[in-house]
Amino acid sequence: MDELEFQKFKKIVYADPGTEDPEVLQAARANPELQKLVDDMRELDTSVAATLSGIPIPAGLAENLLAIPEVDTAVAATESPAPAPRYHYYALAACLILAVGITIGFNLNRGPTSSNLAFGDNVLKHIYVDVDLLNSAMAESATMTFPVVNQVMANAGSRLNDNGLLQNTPVRFALPCEVIPSFQSTHLAVQGNAGTVNIIVINNSPVNGEFTIRDDRYDGIVIPMDQGNMILIGERNEDLDQYKDLFSDSIDWVI
Repeated sequence: MDELEFQKFKKIVYADPGTEDPEVLQAARANPELQKLVDDMRELDTSVAATLSGIPIPAGLAENLLAIPEVDTAVAATESPAPAPRYHYYALAACLILAVGITIGFNLNRGPTSSNLAFGDNVLKHIYVDVDLLNSAMAESATMTFPVVNQVMANAGSRLNDNGLLQNTPVRFALPCEVIPSFQSTHLAVQGNAGTVNIIVINNSPVNGEFTIRDDRYDGIVIPMDQGNMILIGERNEDLDQYKDLFSDSIDWVI
């Protein structure tokens, strides 16, 4: 994608953050910088909409605005400026309330965007696609060597930097996978206390902040990293935090 195309797509995203234009979405999947812009603008659009919907309209504002008298422009041009009518203060107060509300919303209402949640949902669906392979691999109890694991992780532009991790937490499943088109992923699995713990590393744009995902069977955490995301998914009641700490400290990006 050249600079002219990039600027064209930027204008479309700025004008309509929720655009479903196939050309824009396809270009974003192929360009991490454009994908990040799409994600950021959708997050901003969602945050502003949520903030505006939660701001109450000051009592009597509509009546006061409708009561503004019409002004004869010819007379007004020859008269000295008069003190600002009271309705100006109502309008100013409303603007201040809106500005404060938006500021608070930007600082406090930064949960996962709709695109982030859709991404998490795709990861959960992928686990069910691989469930038979996972069950077979975990039943065999074979362990993957450090070179093999890193060879698989290279598919997503990442690697483990600590061989000791595998000695304490053996990886029993390691395969390249595809969670979303146009991005490379690696799927690892280890034995947890409640069942299989899945570690998926994908080189798409990092999400705006860590968040949890869940369905009737699984709990998960989506964790933004330097050049992509790591997703941990385990059976209900699995302690995923310990695996988050282990793998977050042991993964390097080599993109």
